[in-house]
Amino acid sequence: MGNLVARSLMIATAVLLVISLQNVLAWTAQDANDRWTFPVPDGWYGGSYYQIRDRVSAAEQRGEGDALHIRILRTLSRDARGLDAILLHLETSADGSHGDATFLKVNTIPATSTGDGFPAITQLTTEMWTKYGQRLLGSTKGALNVQLIGHQEDIVIRGNRVATAGFKIIKGAGRDRYEGITIIYRPSGVTTFNLDAPWHVANPRFEEMWTIVRSLQFKK
Repeated sequence: MGNLVARSLMIATAVLLVISLQNVLAWTAQDANDRWTFPVPDGWYGGSYYQIRDRVSAAEQRGEGDALHIRILRTLSRDARGLDAILLHLETSADGSHGDATFLKVNTIPATSTGDGFPAITQLTTEMWTKYGQRLLGSTKGALNVQLIGHQEDIVIRGNRVATAGFKIIKGAGRDRYEGITIIYRPSGVTTFNLDAPWHVANPRFEEMWTIVRSLQFKK
């Protein structure tokens, strides 16, 4: 994700212009494997690999292949190949000096019968989340420290158990980030939502992610 964040800096001072020109309205994201759908709040780009591919193809046919938002979608498509979907929200830095972005990665991990799959919700203790935070620290370029903000494992949404945890990745110089994971447990597997946002916009992006989680409709 660090490389994707770096690539997003190409938006620089054009961020607000792109948002106003493209007028990104609410739309529906659909899993690449046809397992779920959810309405996407205003201001988010992306979707499944197939949705992104179709939008890029349509734009190219309209002669918009070199437009900035199409270049961003092409970048997202590379990451979308291994996921259910990936979403991006364009941001500016806290001081307005450079472009930035929030990312939401959605993926489903099938359940296994051998016990080697995703950890059971009963295993998601403070100790486990602390270790997860240390892995984030080691894999985040430029990170100086990580703080576990909190975690919760007693949520139920539409009959499915849900766990969530949030972290502050300290990078300094106004570039701290929020990293959060929300996990929906189902008999067939788990669906994860990984949110990576600039710290100064973490609260509104977190609320938008939860709007998505609460409105997600499973097809199977």
